[in-house]
Formats: sequence, C-alpha cells, structure tokens
Amino acid sequence: MSLISCLCDGWRGSLDIVFTITRREVLKAAFEYGATVYDAVFIALAIAHEVQLVTAERTTTRWVAKLCKRIAMVR
Repeated sequence: MSLISCLCDGWRGSLDIVFTITRREVLKAAFEYGATVYDAVFIALAIAHEVQLVTAERTTTRWVAKLCKRIAMVR
C-alpha cells in the first residue's frame, strides 16, 4: 500500500519508514541540479530510492528541467 493510498483511505496508523541520505549526497544534488539545499534533500532521496519526485514547481525551474524524466508534476 502506498503512502498516498494510506492517507486517502483515512489510515491513522504510524509509519515507521526511515529514509537516510548523507549531507554529501544533498550538497552534490544541490550543485549538480542548481537547487536549494531544501529542494536537494528531496532530489537526493528520489534519486537514491529510484522513485519519481512529485512537485508543483514550475517546469522552467532549473532542477525540474534537468530531472524531467524523474518528475511527476502536480497542478
């Protein structure tokens, strides 16, 4: 069951999922994709776990344009 379906179904349990990422990976993503460190955390996590990154960021944002294959846009 995905996190989204848990939330949509009104699931009230706790999620014991821990995602780890190193500072090095975050800073590398920030520099490589021209992103803020805040955005780079999510970029690095998506890359490390081989999942799509869901964002409402503009398509003209530098890191979104560079990661177009990994991005799922929300509007």
